[in-house]
Amino acid sequence: MNLFKVKHILFFVFLGYFSSLFHAQPISFDMEPLQTHYKPIDYNFPATVLDAAEDSLGAKYFATTSGVMVYDGRNWTKIKTNFRVLSLISDSKGNIYLGGNGEIGTLITDEKGYLQYKSLWDEDQQVKMNNSAEEFRSIVEINDNIYFASNKYLFVSNKDQSLKEIPLPFKYTDSKCKIIFNVNEELFCSIHKQGLYVVKEGVFLLRKRINPCLYIQTQLRIGYM
Repeated sequence: MNLFKVKHILFFVFLGYFSSLFHAQPISFDMEPLQTHYKPIDYNFPATVLDAAEDSLGAKYFATTSGVMVYDGRNWTKIKTNFRVLSLISDSKGNIYLGGNGEIGTLITDEKGYLQYKSLWDEDQQVKMNNSAEEFRSIVEINDNIYFASNKYLFVSNKDQSLKEIPLPFKYTDSKCKIIFNVNEELFCSIHKQGLYVVKEGVFLLRKRINPCLYIQTQLRIGYM
């Protein structure tokens, strides 16, 4: 038997084997879809979605230009705000925190059981933010503390939800905080034109001069300046 015939025999043997595998595995079309697309007509809320989070019960929260939308799997709830909600997170205890145009706050349940927005600013902080155009786009939880960052400000909320400002170590007039994130329960802050800092007890320690910083699943990929 020559080599040509041997190759053909082996080809048909493998073809028959794999064909039997495919016939032995029935294909099911009853699987749940990997994603569901909701149209504005479904939630009836004329706004652009900017961020999303999910709490421990599976409820979905959506930051929008008109407030917060909540979806429990069956019904949509709308919580209107007088500012654009740019970011939100669900912390380890199920609390929802928001950041937006000059605002930092949380969602609370009123005496009738309805969700409503509550600002975390004290009077002095509220006056200060009313005169600014800050947008709080980054929110991070680390060790039960919630950190909120805009281009020019960094605040932390502790267990009693009082806010404390952490001064940013700007060296230039056009310096700004680009993003904050959590790596192994440490707070990292990327500052434009300065580099990547780790924040420990309110102290900023420069780790790398970078441009840019990309954070993926607690791994840092750094392109040096």
